[in-house]
Amino acid sequence: MSFYVPLVEDPCSFSTGSTTVSSATASTTDDPCTTINTRAETTAADTTTEEPAPSTTTTPSTATPSVSTLSTLGTTTSRAETTTTPPHNPCYPDPCRNGATCSVQGNTFTCSCTPGFSSPTCDVEINECEATPCYPFGKCTDLIDDYNCSCNPGYEPLPNNTKTCNETDFCAKENQPCENGGTCVNQNALSRYYCHCPVLDGKQYVGLH
Repeated sequence: MSFYVPLVEDPCSFSTGSTTVSSATASTTDDPCTTINTRAETTAADTTTEEPAPSTTTTPSTATPSVSTLSTLGTTTSRAETTTTPPHNPCYPDPCRNGATCSVQGNTFTCSCTPGFSSPTCDVEINECEATPCYPFGKCTDLIDDYNCSCNPGYEPLPNNTKTCNETDFCAKENQPCENGGTCVNQNALSRYYCHCPVLDGKQYVGLH
């Protein structure tokens, strides 16, 4: 059995004898076939155009710390403890010496010295002999808030004043020893007395008494 398949002619080509000529070679611009072929070529060119490469811009990482990291930070952070510094005490440690009393005066101090001492911190002992109270008849010995006189021979302190040296009255001690009207004279440097004897009735009296 034979089938007949009709030949569909290309509307855009025509036959010249044994050669088929495409209408694409025609120069007529109004030919619909020419327009179709041109559009087909343009479409094919568009489909072969290379697409631009994807962007490779790097975005900074904004990763959030993990829960374990936050937990660790929380355990290592502590609030600073507040300490109160006591006010400065100028009397501690005690700057005063020799039993003196320290008193705070604003940011400084004063020392109330015990008798016999001086200076801002009471570390200087006062020399009571500096005023030479025993001169000229004795030697002064300095004491704490006191002094003592060591009298020279022929001199002694008064009964009511033991801090000075005075001439010893040997004539008084001997109850006026000179006789026959003689005059008693103290010789303190020699720790003695002598009698100045008078002349009575043309007679010169001599002798110790």
